[in-house]
Amino acid sequence: VAHKLVGGLKVGVEFHETYAHVLYHQDKWLDQFNIYRRKKNDVLAQAFVTLYDDVVERKVSNLDEFYARFNKLLKPKRGRAAKLQKRTNAGIRGAIERAGVEAIDNPNLFKAIHRLAAKLSHTRTADTEINDLLDALIKKHHPHSLSNKQRNDLHQRLLDKIEIMEQQISEVEAKLLRMRDKAGKPDKIAAKAYHLYGSVKLEVAVGETIGHNVREWAERVSFGPNAITEPLAMLVKLGALEEVEAAKQNSYQGKTAIYKRLV
Repeated sequence: VAHKLVGGLKVGVEFHETYAHVLYHQDKWLDQFNIYRRKKNDVLAQAFVTLYDDVVERKVSNLDEFYARFNKLLKPKRGRAAKLQKRTNAGIRGAIERAGVEAIDNPNLFKAIHRLAAKLSHTRTADTEINDLLDALIKKHHPHSLSNKQRNDLHQRLLDKIEIMEQQISEVEAKLLRMRDKAGKPDKIAAKAYHLYGSVKLEVAVGETIGHNVREWAERVSFGPNAITEPLAMLVKLGALEEVEAAKQNSYQGKTAIYKRLV
């Protein structure tokens, strides 16, 4: 009888050809078992499956409950990020303990307040409008009633965050970055003006003057000399620069204007 080696075993050729699928599964059972064992021991994977099953079976009543459970399953931070998160959490817990009954333990509300602060920075929004926007956030993210002190603390938190955000970037730069064209995309001239303004800040301090012809400006930025005039005019219009001496024709260097940096 003819034989054939299969996985180190001597098997009849006729049997092997007839029951090849049986031998295949027999040879692969250990791999399948190891995969199953890894999945069974993966507590995080099981938790995700449980959350999914609860959503399908409508045991999760709302999105807040879903995200509260989902966020706990996210991959934990490690190294420096973990230490920073640990200090942050300790600070939050300490602040809650110090506040006592006046504490507000609502991370979603605080995140919304911080996003609003970033949006309001360098917009010179009136305080009455800021209060209205804050009330809308509280209504959306915090259905429970607040004491006067809690409401005032949230208002001060928003104002403090606005002040911090305004320290990160100048008003001129914020206006340039927020400019949009008719299609709602970042304005191309404003983007060039932002780059040009950065070049000015590298060369002169506030109150000092700077003068280059268009070719010299083009050497300092990523766009050509034909695209220099409009960004410079925009910086003048926004109050970042002041033209103190109009351009004069120079046969060697071209037209040169002198600008004073105002901010």
